[in-house]
Amino acid sequence: MKWFDHKNYGYKKLINEIYAFCTVIFVVAVIYKFWSSLDNFPNIPITSLIKKDIPIIIFMISVLFGFILVMKYSNVSAGIFILSMFIFIFVFGFQDVHFKTLLVIPVILVAFTKNKTAGCLIAIGCSFSLFLTDIFFYKYSYPNIILESDIIFTGVMLISAWLTGNLAGIERQHRQLLRKSLSSLKKEIKARKKANEKMYQLTRAVELSPSIIIITDFKGNIEYTNQKFKKVTGFSSDEVLNKSIDKLIINLDQEQHVWDAVSSGEEWSGELCSKKKNGELFWERVSVLPLRNNENIITHFLKVSEDITEHKQMEREIARLDKLNLVGEMAAGIGHEIRNPLTTVRGFLQFLATKEECAKYKSYYSLMIEELDRANSIITEYLSLAKDKPLKFNMTNLNSIITTLFPLIQADALKKNSSVNLEMKDVPDLLLDENEIRQLILNLVRNALEAMPLSGNLTIKTFSDVDNVVLEIQDEGKGIPLDIMEKIGTPFFTTKDDGTGLGLAVCYSIAARHDAKINVKTGSSGTTFSVRFLPNQNKNKNKNYL
Repeated sequence: MKWFDHKNYGYKKLINEIYAFCTVIFVVAVIYKFWSSLDNFPNIPITSLIKKDIPIIIFMISVLFGFILVMKYSNVSAGIFILSMFIFIFVFGFQDVHFKTLLVIPVILVAFTKNKTAGCLIAIGCSFSLFLTDIFFYKYSYPNIILESDIIFTGVMLISAWLTGNLAGIERQHRQLLRKSLSSLKKEIKARKKANEKMYQLTRAVELSPSIIIITDFKGNIEYTNQKFKKVTGFSSDEVLNKSIDKLIINLDQEQHVWDAVSSGEEWSGELCSKKKNGELFWERVSVLPLRNNENIITHFLKVSEDITEHKQMEREIARLDKLNLVGEMAAGIGHEIRNPLTTVRGFLQFLATKEECAKYKSYYSLMIEELDRANSIITEYLSLAKDKPLKFNMTNLNSIITTLFPLIQADALKKNSSVNLEMKDVPDLLLDENEIRQLILNLVRNALEAMPLSGNLTIKTFSDVDNVVLEIQDEGKGIPLDIMEKIGTPFFTTKDDGTGLGLAVCYSIAARHDAKINVKTGSSGTTFSVRFLPNQNKNKNKNYL
């Protein structure tokens, strides 16, 4: 049951129910009293009864006056309650002061539900009706006593009305203030809930952003990273929280330039090379913005970036292929023209070395022949870059080529006191030029062995990955520096004292002729070259190549 009503401070329904309950009790009591007294009433004419019981008439007039007064300042329920109470008091004995005190109830209730003025008016009205009834009831026998008693009773009711009205007024004020406070609190809670929902949406948007997002304090210590950061770098938030962002960036000189710019309030955009948890390097396109507080002071920095490693690799691949095409065209044009004179020179040197008069120069002839052979091998390798080199494609299994080469690979590894592990899984046959793939594998393996310290471990893997057949050659070297990574596969670029710079260039050229791609992953724990072949991608090449 809902007892509280905001318009009447929560008590309107409750007071009406009290009125109704008490009225029922009084009416039942009066009916019972009247019913039990019927036998005592003789058959007397009505005129005699009226003359004899004039006090009843006066009482009814007084009650009517009180009823009208209560109706004016309260409500119908209160009026009916007063009417039934007066009848109850009259029936059960006006001379009993205990029953008279019941008149205090409507006075208190009216003062409580309305105000102290209404309560005082009801008290005066009830007292006046009581005074008239007392006068006629006692036949003017004790006017002074009646007057004194009724004045005291009136004072008691007025004080009750005044106190109740004041207390109720204070309580109403408190309720009103509380209601206003609750209303204000509800609005604030609603506003905060709305703000929290927006903050949650913003937080989720940042957390699920396809970009890498990092927030650092003014000193560069990481305070927040999103899910994309973990996915790309492998670092969890806990692993980098409160750690310097220097841990992730490779080129510290460039990083210092970035922080100098953003610390002065500028936004910085550019490309940075960063490091993953496993030591692998990756490129990212970065925007760094300073974050300010309400006082316009820079307190944090926001770093938003995206992984562009594949894009950079594609750019390098395109540039490398352009160079390979250029070198290949040159090789096709002049390779044979150079080799033919060298063959002639070598033949005459061999002929002269057999002459007795040239015997004392035999060691010189041998040295010249060796150098000519070396030049010829370089030219042969150079010719491997030719774009239109004739090939013979056949359905061949990559694992069988590796198995055939394995004794030769082991021999090369023993020279370095290294070991070779084979991890070959079943792969489908591919349309390959076996000689070229052998050269590709040997070049990658020998490069890996040379990159490792003694007693290193080389791993050769083959496996299927979605639609690709993958060849992986993984070493345990110290990794490839960033500046060298960008030049890998460029013709004639080498870091070896006796290298030609054509080994990896030939590998990339072979891969291109097989529509395969070479990817490089490097870190402090080693480097992995991956060659990805598409199954049967070259099935029409037999008619294009010899």
